[in-house]
Amino acid sequence: MRQSDPLESTAGALYRELSADKYRHWPYETVSLDDEMGLVNEAICGYWKPRFLMDYRTETACEFMGAAVRGRLDRLGADAIWHQSASSAGNDTVRTAVLRTMRDMPDAGMDDLEMCPAERFSAWLAEGAAVYREMQVLAKSVLVEVHLDRRRHTLPYVEGKYAILLDGRKVGVGNFIKGYTLRFRTSPGRHVLSAYAFGGILTVPFEFETVRDGSYRIEMDYKYVFRATAYRVFVESITRVA
Repeated sequence: MRQSDPLESTAGALYRELSADKYRHWPYETVSLDDEMGLVNEAICGYWKPRFLMDYRTETACEFMGAAVRGRLDRLGADAIWHQSASSAGNDTVRTAVLRTMRDMPDAGMDDLEMCPAERFSAWLAEGAAVYREMQVLAKSVLVEVHLDRRRHTLPYVEGKYAILLDGRKVGVGNFIKGYTLRFRTSPGRHVLSAYAFGGILTVPFEFETVRDGSYRIEMDYKYVFRATAYRVFVESITRVA
């Protein structure tokens, strides 16, 4: 009786797991390649990154990029394969990038590998740590304050709440009657401020630019739109205070 190969069994188990419906929906996608091969990508930090390679003919799979490798690359702020946003990358982009990467990989065996000297490895770690710390500081180097005066207008008579969003993420809750002052930190660059509620709110997204170590005050306002029977929430002004 033929003994089963442990490596082959592991590859087969991984193939069966990747065949599940879970890997065809966000944050994963399965892309068909040539020669009866498939690629499973995962959305990580806003980019599609290849995770697993599937062989439909032999019904086996292998991990294309391990968690340790991905972690080191993410900390260094590098994208291992391509710089195409996950929200807009199409299958053709994915297929072309992966095939190009696989074609350029050297066909090296274990004998061709050489040990990395401890001094060089320590320098690489120090460089990566410095880049990571810089990225963390940069991500919170801008201070933004969003303000609305209490009872700025006569209407509404009843309290109304809505969410304040920065780049689609909730940063606080607005209140027509009580007003509000929201303070938060973000990264330099282009941002979009908007408001959201389940009903009765209209908003025009406000796009603005920030610079590193800058401080900004955004004054909000609102107006009742009779034809829409809703309040339009908008940015009245933005001032850089530092």
